Amino acid sequence: MRQGVYPLVVCRPLRSILVLAANVVMILPAFTYFIPRRCLLLLLLWLCLEGVGMLAAAEWWGFRIYLHDKAGSPFRVEQPEAFLSAESIARRERQGIAITDSDLPLSPDYLAAITACGAHTAAVSRWMNTVAVLLPDSDAITSVERLAFVDSVRWIGRATHPQAATPRTDLSPLHPRATPLKSPYGYAEKQIRLIKGEKLHQAGFRGAGIRIAVIDAGFLHADRIALLDSVHILGTRNIINPAQEVYAESEHGTRVLSCLAAHAPHLMIGTAPEASYWLIKSEESDTEYPIEEDYWAAAVELADSAGVDIITSSLGYSSFDHPALNYPPDALDGETAHISRIASLAADKGILLFSSAGNEGDGSWHRITFPADARDIISVGSVNAKKKKSSFSSFGPAANGR
Repeated sequence: MRQGVYPLVVCRPLRSILVLAANVVMILPAFTYFIPRRCLLLLLLWLCLEGVGMLAAAEWWGFRIYLHDKAGSPFRVEQPEAFLSAESIARRERQGIAITDSDLPLSPDYLAAITACGAHTAAVSRWMNTVAVLLPDSDAITSVERLAFVDSVRWIGRATHPQAATPRTDLSPLHPRATPLKSPYGYAEKQIRLIKGEKLHQAGFRGAGIRIAVIDAGFLHADRIALLDSVHILGTRNIINPAQEVYAESEHGTRVLSCLAAHAPHLMIGTAPEASYWLIKSEESDTEYPIEEDYWAAAVELADSAGVDIITSSLGYSSFDHPALNYPPDALDGETAHISRIASLAADKGILLFSSAGNEGDGSWHRITFPADARDIISVGSVNAKKKKSSFSSFGPAANGR
């Protein structure tokens, strides 16, 4: 059963490469009078290599594959230490949460069979038993659909095949230029006092012993900023392109991290400066497609397996680059969107998840975005210094009145 309609077309980059090569071969004889044949052959080789590079960097077709089961998985719920960290197991034990089949990793045999069909695995979800794959040719998904263990397939947009990492050239420290203020909280004083954060700090609640995952679009130069030198980073992961570090793009996550973890007296002190952090990139900034829900799901499940207590995510989705993939307003029920179901499952696993309500308050969508509609999580809107709702902050409630 297909859960979405997807176009089936020939891979355009590959077709362009073949046409280009054929045309060059056809005109070779006409040019041999002016240019040595060896030079023309080198030109043809260069064009083909360039074409292969274009193919690798082109947007591939994304599909979400729903599996029937986890048959053949070598893991067992009785031995969770094989796939969950000690901290993740301890969090469940503290809250009386059982480890179930949903926690088991996907069947390696199933993943190998999908790969054999020419698919690149972009993200997996053990909780939903799904695999997000990328294919250069959308026709190739028919081979995946024929696999006996596949329940259904859904088109989830386009995405760039992961590329080789681009190293940063400048890794020198970035020191603050701001003038220190009288308040120990520095430039964060208003926001701290707005939520009575100083009262918690005075009571000794500064995040010590708490593991927090920040899921965002990237953490540009967070490792270079002197103001963040004291932050205890447990680990980082780029879900979209594992070869690329999370510090190479997007300052949005860096700003979120600074609000939480900074500890530079008289310049900035965050809400949880003594906590430990996982930094995970799941957002593709150049495009907007449902495959990013799968990246986000993989990020959440990574955070779970690493044993975090809290997840904070300032990402939300509603409309996409292909209108056919857009969500209708009545889908804001906490049960429809892939990302919202994952958010609620994170809560079921004992994780306190904070999600932004969205920034669509003064836009055409107007409402909260997914996964802010999920049950059992905390969706956070924006207010100004006068405690008035920010104009851009999305409106609730969810479609079912929550």
